[in-house]
Amino acid sequence: MEPTNQPSQSQTVETLLSIIEKQQPVIAEQAAIIEKQREEIATLTARVAELERQLGLNSSNSSKPPSSDGLKKPPRTGLRRATARCFSAWSLREKTGKKPGGQNGHKGHTLAQVEKPDQVIGHYPGKCSNRGGVPDAATSAGYRKRQVIDVPEPRPPVVTEHRAHACDCLHCGARTQAGFPEGIAAPVQYGPRIAALAIYPQTYHFIPEDRLAELLKDLYEIGISTATIAAMEHRKAEELTPVAEAIAGKVKQAPVKHLDETGYRIGGATSAQVAPCGSAPLTPAARCGNTLDDLLSHLGQTRRYTGRRDRRGRA
Repeated sequence: MEPTNQPSQSQTVETLLSIIEKQQPVIAEQAAIIEKQREEIATLTARVAELERQLGLNSSNSSKPPSSDGLKKPPRTGLRRATARCFSAWSLREKTGKKPGGQNGHKGHTLAQVEKPDQVIGHYPGKCSNRGGVPDAATSAGYRKRQVIDVPEPRPPVVTEHRAHACDCLHCGARTQAGFPEGIAAPVQYGPRIAALAIYPQTYHFIPEDRLAELLKDLYEIGISTATIAAMEHRKAEELTPVAEAIAGKVKQAPVKHLDETGYRIGGATSAQVAPCGSAPLTPAARCGNTLDDLLSHLGQTRRYTGRRDRRGRA
């Protein structure tokens, strides 16, 4: 057998050292890439956690307004109520040390009897408690009284017919047609009391128009449609435009402005009303996200106005 040429030990070590030396830049580059990727992973992990936290926020566990919940408003479960109580502990309101409820000196409202009731019903003993005879009502020696406060029984609507007559003049014989009172413009229409009864619960207490129509039908036998209720609201809004403009003028002059937003849904879309200084809403319903801009524009200002506002929108 021919002897093979085996490298010496020194040649093998030199070869390995040469390979290691050539790999050092590659190793250093890969270590830098790994470190950079580690930093990017940490950044992205924190970003994902923050986005997940933001997605879990709503009006019950943060300072976000109810209108921001959209159509995915979560139910107020026991856990969410507990979470809401925890967040309420972070309120900026300072403790006063006072007990809840009416304070000393506060003028309360207690149910009390009236001096002149609208109706009096006398109750007389029907049987003598001693011998069983019939007592004489004329011999009443006094009475105890108890009063019941109630509302009148709902009545059907009262129909008033206005007749505009055409009469002949006694002197010249000319015939003159009388006119109808102001506001009587249709052959048949609803009166101002029904309009007030329809507008107030809908606009102030936010009773839906279809339920309001059912309420009027059940209580007063008034078969009114939702379209008629909506028309009544629009007419009243036009009548109150000068009032709203006067209030808006006062708000413009106020050095401090409070903006209060109330969210609700119309036709499946989330909307909101914004009221300045706790007064009646001065702007029509607007889609969420534009309500602040709409209100400030209505008040003659922009987002970059010089007034002061705190975290709840108080200027």
